[in-house]
Amino acid sequence: MDTTTTDDGPTRYTEPTIHPDAHMDHGIPEDAVRGFLHGLRVRKGLVTVREITLPEGSEVSCGLFGPAAGDAPVDESRVNYGRRGDRPYFSRLIQECPRKTRTVTLVLVPHEGGVVLATAYGGPQAPQEPGDPRISSGPIYREALRFWSQHALADERAGSDDA
Repeated sequence: MDTTTTDDGPTRYTEPTIHPDAHMDHGIPEDAVRGFLHGLRVRKGLVTVREITLPEGSEVSCGLFGPAAGDAPVDESRVNYGRRGDRPYFSRLIQECPRKTRTVTLVLVPHEGGVVLATAYGGPQAPQEPGDPRISSGPIYREALRFWSQHALADERAGSDDA
């Protein structure tokens, strides 16, 4: 564990690990995620979001559509709602295929005195979805409502016979 003294006193940093319940269903190989985490130091006790730019020629899929991804706001007329993976809530989805990006976002959270990866996904930072049961009120929820009213995710079934 690294310790750095700041004007606020000692600050402790740690290298994050992957939590067993992390959302690893975004198509980024676990060994690549472990490589992103290796040598990364984050402050203990805080939620940390890091965007990583992959080297030229390396890309991952990004399912986000809307202003944060360089698009116009996603109109409700294009949206359908469906469950993704084992999430207990519905996501705002559109019939589009994911695009390629060199940006990977890591969300790291405090856990049992350390820091763990909660999720890693391709694309820019996005707040939790408003249906996520871990947020139900307050400023985080209001920001989620605002953001997701203009954004949607690519329906994983887009382009398949099941869509």
